[in-house]
Amino acid sequence: MLYKSVRGPGFVIGPGTDGPVILGVLLEMVVALAGIGTAVAAASGRAMRTL
Repeated sequence: MLYKSVRGPGFVIGPGTDGPVILGVLLEMVVALAGIGTAVAAASGRAMRTL
């Protein structure tokens, strides 16, 4: 759904729509921050158990 406009042959050299691309970037940033938060929570929980 989000990649339909990106896969079009005229996206790079033509006036493709940027809305789905921007939405995809924002969603990828949310996923990255969630992964970092999960890693920090797991590491701090493991550190607290070793004390």
